[in-house]
Amino acid sequence: MSRNLILFLVLPQILFAHHDVQTTILELSKKIQTRPTAELFYQRALEYRALRNALLTEEDLRAALKLDPNHRGALTALILVPENPQAMELAESFLAASADPQHQLEALYLIAQVAERSGDFQVALSSCAKIEESFSKFPSEISLLHSRLLLSEKKADKAAEVLKKAYEKHQSVVLRNAWIDASLSAGETTITLPLIEHEISSSRFRASWWIRRARASLILKRPQEARADLNAALLELNSRIQPDRPDLTLIADRGLALALLGSKTLARRDLEQLKASTLSKSAYIILSSEIEAPGH
Repeated sequence: MSRNLILFLVLPQILFAHHDVQTTILELSKKIQTRPTAELFYQRALEYRALRNALLTEEDLRAALKLDPNHRGALTALILVPENPQAMELAESFLAASADPQHQLEALYLIAQVAERSGDFQVALSSCAKIEESFSKFPSEISLLHSRLLLSEKKADKAAEVLKKAYEKHQSVVLRNAWIDASLSAGETTITLPLIEHEISSSRFRASWWIRRARASLILKRPQEARADLNAALLELNSRIQPDRPDLTLIADRGLALALLGSKTLARRDLEQLKASTLSKSAYIILSSEIEAPGH
């Protein structure tokens, strides 16, 4: 599997930006004028995607597939183009034509992503489950998508199970933190609280861990302790968020802290900023759920 395909497949929201995109586009355009190939159109599509030019990105992807209908990178990227009405048809065709297990895994993951995007969570969940059942090795992003879908379906306990299993397999900090978050959503504190306390005592930046401990305190009916942690988290977050170039993960934490404190109007403002960004839904799905939940 090529590196670009891995990035497009596993991190569909990533921007392939570098210091001189326009120069690269000019160089690729000269080569295309001289001798057009599917790979050159595909590479230029990546550059247009870095500039967030959806129209030119799609044009080049279709041009690549016209020259080579089996170009996996272009096909994958086109399937992931937002609001592509042919996305599911292309993904299912990709699966039907896939004889190699790796290609089948990729196709199922694409189907899951397209189904999630269209709101068909059952198809997305079925595809994730099929990957986990049929393949011994698959990217941890599959488990993150699966857990996000389960959280959207209000099945936090199942999401925690998926993430715990993935964490034990991959030993990823991202998976561990997602597992802790899902466990808290499921109301579990016995295992998670000691892990949270350890991180608070050893981390330089503690806002996200104070928020997690506040969630545990609310589960344990300790509202005063929760409020103290949430206020401490907000102090740290507001000192670290730069208004001109805010870190979106910090915005997600701030929104969750505000929602837990009952300031849902302000929390919703942060949520809207996150939805308009390229940040993965996994980063703010708990915030979304908390805003919808009754006040504490």
